[in-house]
Amino acid sequence: MFHTAHKSACLVSHVVSGFISTIVVTLALTSLFASCDLNAHNDANLEHVQHKLDPRTSPLRSSNPADDKSKQSKQSQGPKTEHSSTLKTEGEANTTERAQDARLEAILHGLSLEEKVGQLLFLGFGGKVYDETIRKFLERMQPGAIALFGRNIKTPKQTKTFIQDIKSKTRMKVPMFIGVDQEGGKVERIKKEIVRIPSTRSLGDARNTEQTQAYARELAEGLRNYGFNMNLAPVLDVVEAGSVSAIGNRSFGTKQKVISHGRVFLEEHRQTGILAVGKHFPGHGAAKVDSHEELPKIMLPENVFREQHLSVFQQLISEHKLDMLMTAHLDIPSLTKEAGTPATLSNRVLTQILRNEFGFQGVIVTDGLEMAAIDSNYGSGEAAVKAVNAGADMVMALWFPKKKNEIRRALIQAVRQGRISKKRLEQSVLRILKLKADYQLLKID
Repeated sequence: MFHTAHKSACLVSHVVSGFISTIVVTLALTSLFASCDLNAHNDANLEHVQHKLDPRTSPLRSSNPADDKSKQSKQSQGPKTEHSSTLKTEGEANTTERAQDARLEAILHGLSLEEKVGQLLFLGFGGKVYDETIRKFLERMQPGAIALFGRNIKTPKQTKTFIQDIKSKTRMKVPMFIGVDQEGGKVERIKKEIVRIPSTRSLGDARNTEQTQAYARELAEGLRNYGFNMNLAPVLDVVEAGSVSAIGNRSFGTKQKVISHGRVFLEEHRQTGILAVGKHFPGHGAAKVDSHEELPKIMLPENVFREQHLSVFQQLISEHKLDMLMTAHLDIPSLTKEAGTPATLSNRVLTQILRNEFGFQGVIVTDGLEMAAIDSNYGSGEAAVKAVNAGADMVMALWFPKKKNEIRRALIQAVRQGRISKKRLEQSVLRILKLKADYQLLKID
């Protein structure tokens, strides 16, 4: 009798707990957007966001409850990173890690020089339908990652089909990361069947990380539903109140806001199996001009820049929240110790500070090397060689076919001539392969 009553009490408690949790999330999101001064257009967005974050009404749910349970089970697993919780003993973990390393080494040694260089390429291309032109481009370049933009995205059905065709019809030795810029606000490539917000700043201004957590979870699940496995977000640049910054409301705001909101954004993406790329290291918030147009110069003393901007990245790295970082094209003489050298091409910034001092073991990708801050001063190909030697693992070229070919040729030639050592090349390729294994693109178990 007591056993039956106890089971009934537990059941009631579980139901009530779930009901209360739903109310808390709904009220939290209402608070978020009530705190933002939204116009009529954004009021409509608010209703859309609240509707999508209600698990009872979300259009991303399957009509089959069994499918929902299967999907949730897969997503809850997240990537197999070294920081995932595990019940293995230390000895078992070390044995597993050594076995994984051996498999990754075997994959590495099975790649040609061109294929190894391909893993370093992060590319974009035109088109909304998979065709022979796209297939030949991808199979020739063998890129480690690609990004889709508005030029590739028309409707949810078209985009999902496009991504599935890229995955299934392209002959690749190593699967690609397929990413998108979905920061929120003005930097959103997907407009439908995805949760949306007025701006990243609106999350920071609300001062409630639970709201950011709910948004990031639904965003990551939406991206996964499309077929993406990477999001080129969050922005981890600090923008102090009242300051002039090229980043603007793409930032969560002050340092503490960036750390607290960035932390949950990264966590929710990782748990869903979406690789979140933090940007723009070492910190773009103090730059007043856009590096797409020219090389911004930041004249802060090193101790001030470290405290205000670098400390965000250092904190999140120390908490093991970051798996991949994007660099910024910034001239910071106090940090690089070389006036005029962009942070993207600085060994002191990428290797001495990020790798050695902060202990970052993840993948470093440059921002676009076609941007004027880089291309007008170095040329995209030479910049790619300098970036890799400085410590970058991947180089980004999203727009111009000529520049993509220039970068690929320059990297291959640099390895053949010894300007980039074989050891340096393979260090980056192994980091990329490991990250793909962690996010289950590579099946090596």
